[in-house]
Amino acid sequence: EGKFEDGYLVEGKKTFEYGEVHEGKFEDGYLVEGKKTFADGTVYEGKFEDGYLVEGKKTIPFPREVWEGKFEHDYLVEGRATFADGEVWEGKFEDDYLVEGKATLANGIVLEGKFDDDGIAEGKKIFEDGEVWEGKFEDGRLVEGKTTFADGEVQEGKFEDFCLVEGKMTFADGKVLEGKFETKDEKTF
Repeated sequence: EGKFEDGYLVEGKKTFEYGEVHEGKFEDGYLVEGKKTFADGTVYEGKFEDGYLVEGKKTIPFPREVWEGKFEHDYLVEGRATFADGEVWEGKFEDDYLVEGKATLANGIVLEGKFDDDGIAEGKKIFEDGEVWEGKFEDGRLVEGKTTFADGEVQEGKFEDFCLVEGKMTFADGKVLEGKFETKDEKTF
């Protein structure tokens, strides 16, 4: 239904027998700007090329997710993703995974930098209490870099199991310890 030219729909609504609905502006029978609604309730809104979303918003009803920005073959490549739990990813994406940018987690922790399959790989992890981890990460744990605590203490060097094992500790009062450190009960001594 809608406006036709030379036998092609140019503006209106196209409903497919499998439940998909395309609404908006069409060229050569293909949606170029508007909205695609899928049978499962997923909605793509924006600009389309060759049938794919290239710029706009993808809303997935369950779990509730909103993906906004630039897309390639319906995958977000640059923009913002917001999840049902309040988590937000912003930056560059590959296959709908954040690879560089910022992730604000539902628990308030902020991650900035480069990401891999295990989460943050290089950058900063900022906690709500003001503690900051900076450097290289493995499985979300700082392995080399710097930790700045809310009280002003700074630890720099190599870390294992959340503890400084080699490097430098600068305490809030200005005292400095340097060298190798042993860990006990997940605290550095």
